[in-house]
Amino acid sequence: FSLIDAWVSSYLLVLVHYASEKSRLRTLFIQHSRLIEYIQRIDEEQLSLYKERENYDL
Repeated sequence: FSLIDAWVSSYLLVLVHYASEKSRLRTLFIQHSRLIEYIQRIDEEQLSLYKERENYDL
């Protein structure tokens, strides 16, 4: 019985660890996606500012 208990508890630990890793990876992925969106927004903003400046220079 103790061997089975040990196996079950270690298996549960692995499952819990896997679930927390999966959650952590999901969080990292979401943060990464937000960062990319933010950078794209900055790029668009810079491009529009550059175009505005070009129009003033003409």
